[in-house]
Amino acid sequence: MGNIRLMLAAVACFALPDMKLRADVIDPEIKRDILAGWAELERHDNSRTAIDAHWERHELEGPNKGNKSGMTRYRRNGEAARISSVSEKTDDVVRNSKYIFSVTREPDTHPWTMRFVELDLASNNAKELQDAAFLTQTVAPTSAVLLGSFVVQQRKPSSLSDDPKFKMTKIERLPDGLIKLHYQYDRLVGEFDCDPTANYVIRRGRSRHQFQTKKGSSQEYVMTHERHFGPVGADGRVSVERFVSEVVNNPGGRHKRETTYSYPDVRNTGELDEERFRLTAYGLPEPEGIVWEKPRRWLPYWLAGAGVLIILVTTWWLRKKRRARPGEKQL
Repeated sequence: MGNIRLMLAAVACFALPDMKLRADVIDPEIKRDILAGWAELERHDNSRTAIDAHWERHELEGPNKGNKSGMTRYRRNGEAARISSVSEKTDDVVRNSKYIFSVTREPDTHPWTMRFVELDLASNNAKELQDAAFLTQTVAPTSAVLLGSFVVQQRKPSSLSDDPKFKMTKIERLPDGLIKLHYQYDRLVGEFDCDPTANYVIRRGRSRHQFQTKKGSSQEYVMTHERHFGPVGADGRVSVERFVSEVVNNPGGRHKRETTYSYPDVRNTGELDEERFRLTAYGLPEPEGIVWEKPRRWLPYWLAGAGVLIILVTTWWLRKKRRARPGEKQL
């Protein structure tokens, strides 16, 4: 009887770690680790100062298969300029800390023309313009949590921490070392394959959405996505080189999107110059009444400070020398 008890205790000791991961109730400590890792990835994405550029290729079932569109997003200290090219038409929406404007040109040879200028960033027109250009949603390919069925949502981890619709339901360890996180979001159910050695970055994901149509028939959308990472950078962090997502519904529809990212070396590109966020960058005159803020030049301040420091040191040295003279005469 004693041997049986010892055997049961040994089995329990070896099985408990796996049982802990496979339990239907998520361990609060594991949940905190996952959310903390995602938050660290988000901080890294938000602090990126290099130029982010990506090309997208869309594939649809039917005559429009193979449609390709390009987009380049420049980011500078949280501000952004978006360039999109569709059928030889180029639109730019540029926002700095104070103003927002939109310019466009039809073919590449056509000069830029100003479409819209909004001085007050808090106005409804400015908010609508920002939403239309995705300037309020900074692309975060490393940390973004992809949710949705046919319409894919990019959610920031910080927005999911307190969202009652997002619930982790189960965790299990995969043979390749990744952790599969099962979740439920509103009417969606899905899984994320997370890497515990890299802040639980999501490498693969899958979500399903089943619903009844008005005619009573059942439909299902399945969305899969995968991130392909480049080599680890000098700072020890990974970057997404390619992102592939595909949406399939049971009547036979299919939509695939492939995005390729690039991150130029910030030592070579530096931050974008402030002139890039003005209409003069497009050969257009500045709108009447706008006075752009000029960047503060620190060189005069440094020179003035150095001059004051030299005067103080010289004054102290002369006073010290004068005090030492009476003593020299007595000797």
